[in-house]
Amino acid sequence: MIRALLAGLALGLTLARPAHAQPTRAEARAVYAKGKAAYERGEYDVALSYFEQAYRLSPLPALLFNMAQAHRLSGPEHCQQALDLYRKYVVADPEAKNRAEASERIDEMQKCAARAESEKKSLPSPSRAEPVAASDAERNSVPPVRPAPATLAVKPSRTAIDSRPPRARSPAPIIVTGASAAIGVAGVILYARARAKYDEVEKSCPCPPGSFSDWETLTSVSYALMAVGAVGTVSGVSWYLLGGDNGSNAPHGFLVGATGRF
Repeated sequence: MIRALLAGLALGLTLARPAHAQPTRAEARAVYAKGKAAYERGEYDVALSYFEQAYRLSPLPALLFNMAQAHRLSGPEHCQQALDLYRKYVVADPEAKNRAEASERIDEMQKCAARAESEKKSLPSPSRAEPVAASDAERNSVPPVRPAPATLAVKPSRTAIDSRPPRARSPAPIIVTGASAAIGVAGVILYARARAKYDEVEKSCPCPPGSFSDWETLTSVSYALMAVGAVGTVSGVSWYLLGGDNGSNAPHGFLVGATGRF
């Protein structure tokens, strides 16, 4: 009789599980949505709490990545937790599309955790002397000093734009380009005139030796002027394009790398 009751109870639990699976996933989606909203607001501790709750309801690998992201952005003291979650994520989902990013984060968190451990070991040990209790007046008059929250340098996204004003362009490239262009034009004009005069004198030949030496010299000078003008113009334009760049702006902000499907 007892065995029959136990068998019936086990069968009932087995049949009841699918009925509760869908509400659990729906609840996990709702909790995840709250965590994602908190993450985008920069409230990483709140987001982490929601992600953990969603993972308990529906243990998807993508939630491991989101929890690791929230830990990483919470500060250097969370590097070890983030490292453990990134490692767990790549094991749970070997075919993840963002596996390369997760591997980069693992290397980054390893270095961060090592620095945190080194700084922890380098702190001076507390004195063995008994602390002196502060009087009631001192406790009431001196407010406690709270340390500033630590920050962690993190990889920027590609959406936000820096607010720094652009640097002014130097007029030197424009001056060089204009001067070089003028020299080149002068060379072209000189060449045209020397050639026209050469053709005019050549019609009256035969001429004695040396009759064209002056025009040949002017032609050579025109070649030199055109070459200098061309090189200077190209150099000036290149200088303007390269030297006038205001530099890339450093964007800020983050997006969740993996969300998964519930």
